[in-house]
Amino acid sequence: MKNMIFRLSLALVALTLCAQSLLPTTQARQIKAVPPFNFDKAAYEKRLRQAFDGQVMGYATVLIKHGQVVSEVSDGLARNAADGNVKMTTTIPALIGSTIKFTGGVTLLHLFESKDKAINPKGLSMDQWLSTPIYNYFPTIWQTGMDKSIKQITFRHLLQHKSGFRNLPAEDFGDDGVKRMFDYLAKGITEETFEKRVYANANISLVTYLIPVIADPALLGKVNKAVADKKLKADSLELHKLIADAWEEYMHSQIYSKITPAVAPSCNPTVELVNKKKAWAYDYTSVNDTDKGSTRDSRKTQGYCQAQGGWYITARELAAFVANFEATSTLVSTQTRDLMFDDDKADEMLVWSFTISDTVIQQKFNLSRLPYMGGDQGGAHATILKLPNSYYAVGIINSSDFGSSGVTRRLLRAFKTGIGVPEDAKCAQLAKDIKAAEAAPPTAEMVSLQSEIKALQADLKEAGPSEKPFIAKQIKAAQAKLDKLKAAQAAKVKALKDEAELRVCIL
Repeated sequence: MKNMIFRLSLALVALTLCAQSLLPTTQARQIKAVPPFNFDKAAYEKRLRQAFDGQVMGYATVLIKHGQVVSEVSDGLARNAADGNVKMTTTIPALIGSTIKFTGGVTLLHLFESKDKAINPKGLSMDQWLSTPIYNYFPTIWQTGMDKSIKQITFRHLLQHKSGFRNLPAEDFGDDGVKRMFDYLAKGITEETFEKRVYANANISLVTYLIPVIADPALLGKVNKAVADKKLKADSLELHKLIADAWEEYMHSQIYSKITPAVAPSCNPTVELVNKKKAWAYDYTSVNDTDKGSTRDSRKTQGYCQAQGGWYITARELAAFVANFEATSTLVSTQTRDLMFDDDKADEMLVWSFTISDTVIQQKFNLSRLPYMGGDQGGAHATILKLPNSYYAVGIINSSDFGSSGVTRRLLRAFKTGIGVPEDAKCAQLAKDIKAAEAAPPTAEMVSLQSEIKALQADLKEAGPSEKPFIAKQIKAAQAKLDKLKAAQAAKVKALKDEAELRVCIL
């Protein structure tokens, strides 16, 4: 392939909407040939604003291609009036929930490609690494205390969300009543859930405890010694923190600081970002939330940080990580990128969490689905979306007006507008139907029931003690019928709005 080199400029750190290079870049091979198309940046950005403006508290998006920023669009508030009115931009750190899993999953694949004899003494290939059982990298106390079913889980199972892990009920938590990684290992998996793809936090949470042991083979011995010396329990906070802190240190020193440009996500914003005198986005219940927002500080609430969520990062930094992933071999090779997703074998995708299908994309590009990395935590929702022709979009919002899938749909709809795809023809009719449904007067049956209830209430006031229970029962029955009819009307409006949301209609 022909190399395309883009120089990093000082403009990188400035707030700007002009196209600029995030890093030196080499064009990656596409899994499928994509027909050429023109991209209208202005149309894309206009459609983005129509999808987000006034719909969320704040949003930040970046579109990249081959390591170059194609578009940056952000608006709204990182903090509302109750929290000081801080504007949302692409350089404001914001919570991205499970979208941070992308960095942990990619880092694991990065280690699998390492030629370092200490990391890969047997010279394992990528396929051999993925086929390796994970339990050999656990502390001894975990290996002896885990359910035997865990032995069959490989790295491939983790990264494909086919390990069989499911959510743990409270009765399966450890002695301290707090859910920790070892609790999943002690519970084990079942034949019914094993090798069936179901997205679960535990898969990437476990990556927290694997990456540092692979990166530093001496760590496992140190951990085992600490367990023996301090008589640590398998589910103890101290044991989990010991390994998780090593993981966090590795991510900062060997991954986040080594890419170009370096990035500095934080799972401890109330200390790290305060010390940097840097504001971060709070998250809110909705665009109309007037109460103070929330901050999710993993180190403060649970004592350590993990790979599955709880991290604050700017949209610009998230895009920089994706740019290094997509356009260079700094993180992974072209072969590994291609291995991570094939739309004809989406059930086998690695790291990516979900897919989105679109008829137009399928027709124009012969891509049955596109992968994305969605994240939802509190009022924070984010995504990384892989688009045709080496475009990638990242998006972050800080209110729960819709989730990461909604962010993803809006980025895809704007991209379609940018390549000249007209609005969904059904949207105009949906807008009319929603307006009519919302303005619909009570039906004849509802009016009749309202009159009946009013009359019965009047009778109740005049009724004697023996009659009152009977009339009250009639009122209750009539009210139940009326409530059911009202619920049906509301359900019709909701169904129409849900369809409009799926189509990302402008209403």
